[in-house]
Amino acid sequence: MIFNSRDGVTPFCVDCTLCGATSQHVNWRADRFLGFAALPLQSIEHALPELDRAVDNLGLAGVAIGTNIQGVQLDHPSLLPFYERAQARDVPIFIHPINPPGHPGQDGHEGERLRQP
Repeated sequence: MIFNSRDGVTPFCVDCTLCGATSQHVNWRADRFLGFAALPLQSIEHALPELDRAVDNLGLAGVAIGTNIQGVQLDHPSLLPFYERAQARDVPIFIHPINPPGHPGQDGHEGERLRQP
């Protein structure tokens, strides 16, 4: 997700900061861990360079995304440039099932609640 910084002008990317922190932790024990990038997919023009930075500069092994991007389904045409870039770079995408749109009762990990009609 992208926010404006305190000055209200300079863009600040929380996902970009998270990628840097993930890289630091992974590099601490690179023999045991692989890191996956979090990308600001709400803004493809910011997500694509961050994908490149995460792989090229930070050494992250893939990308982790949720099952929707602020309610936008993963097959939405606006996400095609992201998929094309990940495919071209041979970067795996881990899809973590969270918050399915239209099913607000399924946004937690309460398995019993999911089984109720």
